[in-house]
Amino acid sequence: MAATVDLSGKGMLCVMSRISRNDMLDEETFLRWYDNEHIAEIMRTSGVTSARRFVDVNPSADKPYLAMYAMDDIAFVKSDEFRGIQFKSASLPGSGVIYDLADLDVRNDRLVQVYDPRSKGKGHTRSLVLNQVELGGGISDQEFDTWFRDEVGRCGSV
Repeated sequence: MAATVDLSGKGMLCVMSRISRNDMLDEETFLRWYDNEHIAEIMRTSGVTSARRFVDVNPSADKPYLAMYAMDDIAFVKSDEFRGIQFKSASLPGSGVIYDLADLDVRNDRLVQVYDPRSKGKGHTRSLVLNQVELGGGISDQEFDTWFRDEVGRCGSV
């Protein structure tokens, strides 16, 4: 039986991507579409509060492009408004459908912790670290959360 997905509360929509059809789509066109059309459309919706786009510093990264969209309620991704976001554009080659030209991995991440041991407040973070963890058998989400908070707490803050 599949676990119930909790799509509620403050969170982030994260999209990691790569151009899969280099014979049809160059990086300049992809990024121009992303910045000028796609992110612009997403920011016009009522559910996304900010957008950030990153490029991996490692040129051989599998999915070098990362876009992150902050939401006060990640349930927005289930809305008709969100589902109405376009993935087809005349500025893209071929069919104009981005899914025909790029591989995109989409995640919906719910905020579970704000780590601010020095009480610097909103806006002090200058870096982003992404980790993906697959829990082995017999380890609960709660056990992992407790371990992670203890480990991060011991590392301190810069």
